Amino acid sequence: MKKWISMFSDLPLRKKLITAFVCFIVVPAIVLGTVFTQISSKVIKETAEKSAVQNSEQIIKNLDTFLGMIIKLSEYPISDAEIRSILAKDYTKVENPVYERKKDFAKVNNFLYEKINSFSNAIDSSVLYRMDGWDISGRSPTDYVNSAYNPSAEDWFKEIIDKEGAGHIVGIHRDYQMSAKEDYVISIGRLIKDPYSKEDLGVIVINVKAENLEHLWMDTKSTSGSRFYLIDEKSRIIYSDFSNELDIDIHEVLNDNEKFLNKSIKTQTISGMTNYLISSVSGISSWTGITIIPKEQLLSYKQYMWRITFISTFLVIILSIIAAVWIATSITGPLNQLNEKMRQVGAGNLDIDIDIRGGEVGEISMTAQKMLNEIKNLIRRIYEQEAEKREVEMLALQSQINPHFLYNTINVIKWMAHMQGVTGIENALENLTSLLYYTFRKEGDFVSIKEEMQFIEDYIAILNLRYYNKFAIEYDIQEEVYQYLTLKFLLQPIIENAVFHGFEGLKERGLIYISIYKWEDQIIFKIQDNGVGMEKEDIESILQKNEGKRKNRFNSIGIPNINKRLKLHFGETHGLSIRSEKGWGTLVTIATPAIKFDERTNGGDI
Repeated sequence: MKKWISMFSDLPLRKKLITAFVCFIVVPAIVLGTVFTQISSKVIKETAEKSAVQNSEQIIKNLDTFLGMIIKLSEYPISDAEIRSILAKDYTKVENPVYERKKDFAKVNNFLYEKINSFSNAIDSSVLYRMDGWDISGRSPTDYVNSAYNPSAEDWFKEIIDKEGAGHIVGIHRDYQMSAKEDYVISIGRLIKDPYSKEDLGVIVINVKAENLEHLWMDTKSTSGSRFYLIDEKSRIIYSDFSNELDIDIHEVLNDNEKFLNKSIKTQTISGMTNYLISSVSGISSWTGITIIPKEQLLSYKQYMWRITFISTFLVIILSIIAAVWIATSITGPLNQLNEKMRQVGAGNLDIDIDIRGGEVGEISMTAQKMLNEIKNLIRRIYEQEAEKREVEMLALQSQINPHFLYNTINVIKWMAHMQGVTGIENALENLTSLLYYTFRKEGDFVSIKEEMQFIEDYIAILNLRYYNKFAIEYDIQEEVYQYLTLKFLLQPIIENAVFHGFEGLKERGLIYISIYKWEDQIIFKIQDNGVGMEKEDIESILQKNEGKRKNRFNSIGIPNINKRLKLHFGETHGLSIRSEKGWGTLVTIATPAIKFDERTNGGDI
């Protein structure tokens, strides 16, 4: 117990709150859900069993009502004097017996149809037999009859006669008289006696197809997966959901020899599945209705209730946890925010805004914000003081060595050469001062292409003085490209290497061809010379700045520096490409984005 208390004490505040909320809500929800499920399950079981028994009883009541009405219908021939006279008539004593028989046959057929068959669609046929020779006095319907069949030898027919005028219900048997397919039927028969003389006049038989009995309980609700059997007093199946089980002993189907009692319910395992057997016995026919319901189906509402309870409890738990997390977060969230912001302040981020509102945490955050503002003001004052110190030191250093001093000195020498009429020296100094001015400019890395090309022209002019016009240069520059920007000192290292190394040992006069043009959204620079060229491994060593493999073809700073600057400013996809062969010369290609020159930037960083 102490261990659990210690673990709880060590938990963060948020987890403590969540744990407390969950314990006070989830545990009661689980207990109440379990108790409710146990009670409801018992009630559902009892209700389901009672409902199943009532359902079985209702089927038997419907059957008894139907059979009772059929028995009543069988009394009609007794109460009808004309029918009795037809049954008692001796056709040997009439003038035209054939005609009389046909006329009486039609009357009996009409009587049977109107009084009996029209009563219910469940009635399949009805037959009226005479006592003398068991001739058929009439039948309905009239579309089929097996005239050669005589039912007098059948046990069920004898049972009807033995009842001495009482209505008798016959269990399942085949109809050989009125059914072309010899269907299974149940029959209600009665011996017709003269009410006055008590003389036997004939027998009426009303047949009902076994399959038509289903209409008696179609409206009765049944459980999904259940089966229903109707058996006669001899335990023969009168009705089944499976037609191949008709006229079979029910005990053979269920493997059960026990007698079925009225309003009883018991469990039995059939095909490895536990089932409820619910039986009800008819008070009129002694037939028994047996409903077989799988236990899981009968108690499906119990399982449904379990699921509902489980889902409800689960939702309550989830909602409780969400509520607990929300409440705990609303309490600890501002504290965590304040803690995180103070961590960032501790890490050196003084520009963070501690803006947490509401409650005591809000007041603490306001105090912390004021303190942070004071710290920032103090640091800014210290930084400004240090910046002023650095600026003073820089001015002092620049006063010692100022590049403009060199620029101004060369200008003085240039004017002295001009005054003395030394034009070559004057022009060389003019070019040199332009180079120095371009070099000492304080702008950033970008200049206009026009400025870059002016610098290149000055640089080439000085090189020609040094090498006594050892090489020529040609330009092919689109006019529109002058308005775009380029990197400062982009072309100078390439020209320098072409002159110093490409033309070294060249017998003919060197030629440098500079081409600049716009292609789609890029500016293409091409610098080609007719120098001695170089091998593939030299090109790779130049681009990789490999000092061990390079054979003094290019200097160690210029070309790799251009490549690096291009990638730094425009991305890894940019750079320069070199194509060269021994004796062919070298072609350097550079592609940069087409960036318009903006006077506001004055060619500075962009």
